[in-house]
Amino acid sequence: MNKLPVNRSDFGLDLQIQLEKRYGLDLRSLALLRLGLAIALLALVANHLQFGPVYGNAAATPLLLEGSLRFWTSGLPVTIPWVHGGLLGLTAIAALFLLLGYRTRWAAIAAWLLVSLLPVQSAAAEFSSERLLPAVLFWAMFLPLGASYAIDSALNLRQALPNQLFTAATLALRVRQSLVYGFWIVTLLSAEATASPLVVLYFGALLLLWTPVRTTFCRTLAVILGLLGTVLFFPAAFWLEGAVWLAFLPTAIWQSWAERCYGPPQAGLQIYYDADCGFCKKVVHLLRTLLLLLPHTPLLTAQSEASICADMEAQNSWVVVDWQGKRHFKFEAIAYIVSLSPAFRFLAPLLRWSPLMRVGTRFYETIANNRKAAGRFTKPFKFQSFAAKPAAWLELIAWSLLAVCAIANYFKLMADAAALSSGSAF
Repeated sequence: MNKLPVNRSDFGLDLQIQLEKRYGLDLRSLALLRLGLAIALLALVANHLQFGPVYGNAAATPLLLEGSLRFWTSGLPVTIPWVHGGLLGLTAIAALFLLLGYRTRWAAIAAWLLVSLLPVQSAAAEFSSERLLPAVLFWAMFLPLGASYAIDSALNLRQALPNQLFTAATLALRVRQSLVYGFWIVTLLSAEATASPLVVLYFGALLLLWTPVRTTFCRTLAVILGLLGTVLFFPAAFWLEGAVWLAFLPTAIWQSWAERCYGPPQAGLQIYYDADCGFCKKVVHLLRTLLLLLPHTPLLTAQSEASICADMEAQNSWVVVDWQGKRHFKFEAIAYIVSLSPAFRFLAPLLRWSPLMRVGTRFYETIANNRKAAGRFTKPFKFQSFAAKPAAWLELIAWSLLAVCAIANYFKLMADAAALSSGSAF
């Protein structure tokens, strides 16, 4: 009896699908990680401005290699005020780029380098945000943080992006979480017996994070337990660690949220803009993404329909058509689409307040009459193809770095275990 040939390409595809299903990260969850990183960076800058750096054991043995360059940069003259201030200013800019999701990969690279150059304020605190931040930023450089709810995704010419992704960096983020909290569990076990409830909390979160069955339920519960532990016991690293846990939110949670937040008004929305206005095209793409409207909301040229084009020229305005066919213009149209946003609809009554509506309409008319000048502000924003899956060479680098980190941390954990057995670890 002849055996059927095994199609290795099909096997590889099936394996990739299974890995994405069980251990992939949703692109929208990665957007939450990006926002958390931006807030953590801004908080770090604020702390340095308020308290100044505390110079000490900045090159202490890092946890998970700390993803940091401080081993090689500890001798830099960051004690000079203007150097320190310059680093803080650049860090704040990188944080704002991450917050908006603009040039996210370069922003993550810059943030990692800058945080590595900054002196540690509290070198003794193993679980402070500044000690944990470099490692997360290190793997963030390999993650598609701008693939959802970002300027990068708004101006993406390649509209078809997967919901979730499994790469070396997504796996590294999960491994990092396990090592950090695993180290904390070992620390608690070596301390007091009263820490046992906290150990159970963390151990349960990590176990559920890796469970390959009923992944939606298990990962959701893992995120809840992880957030609970962060709020109760990691307040100094709340924004950072909370964001990392939120990165593991499964796709089903986002789908459930979308079913509750989007209905006929959002599904029936149509937005028309002037085809001859590059500024207008960029603005409608940015509004659709940043207001969290449905990603497939039609963005059409007004010239494609005669009556819409006539209204555009008569009103000197873009045209927003709601699900009942009513047309909205100028600033009132902005207020209407804001009312459809799941995140910003609370602002709609304020935008429709008569005094603000008059001011907004005048501002809109000023922009409409000076679109070429306004286009200078959006000139840096370029339409480009954005692929969530990293290039093969970048993925190879990420896998190699993950292997190096795994080996290094294995020997570190073995050394810590040996020290613990001898009674000299803590």
